[in-house]
Amino acid sequence: MKSLLKALAVIALVAMPLVASAQQKTLSEKLLQQYIEIVSIDHEDGSAEVQVFYMPDKQQYYLQVGHLGVGTDIVQVNFDPVYILYIPLGATLEEAQANLETLKAHVKSARGAQMQTMGCLCFGFPSEEELEPVTVTARRLIISRQLEFSVTRGDWVRAAFIPRSDMNALVNGVKFYRKIHPKEK
Repeated sequence: MKSLLKALAVIALVAMPLVASAQQKTLSEKLLQQYIEIVSIDHEDGSAEVQVFYMPDKQQYYLQVGHLGVGTDIVQVNFDPVYILYIPLGATLEEAQANLETLKAHVKSARGAQMQTMGCLCFGFPSEEELEPVTVTARRLIISRQLEFSVTRGDWVRAAFIPRSDMNALVNGVKFYRKIHPKEK
């Protein structure tokens, strides 16, 4: 009797993948999409991760700016670990590099210089339906420069910051990726 139960259990375990593959996609599978990481910068001090990645389903390159703080133009409090700001960079690697170089050049602009771009502040992965205007402001601290990516929601400003060194590393990483993968569009 025990050997019969063991045999049935083994048959059930073998048949589970076949049955599972015939099911519809679950909500978690819809939320988890495939993406190819091009360049990623993660600081050891726990600050936000910044990355450039490609989503084959959408055929689009994105800049992940990170988690945005909430506050005013002067004070930002980082407490939202869920929503992330994504900036579409283009459908080809060449367009992505060009857009990143535009952002890199904007870091050197005069203090407070602003430019507008489109972005998506959302949970999970970016959605083309949720694009909204994002203000990119060149900021200067005492001896460093950075870009502020901000989205205005009513009276509140949600903002994330990318230092100039990270922007340089992102551009150089995409250039290096293009050299390694010359046939990739």
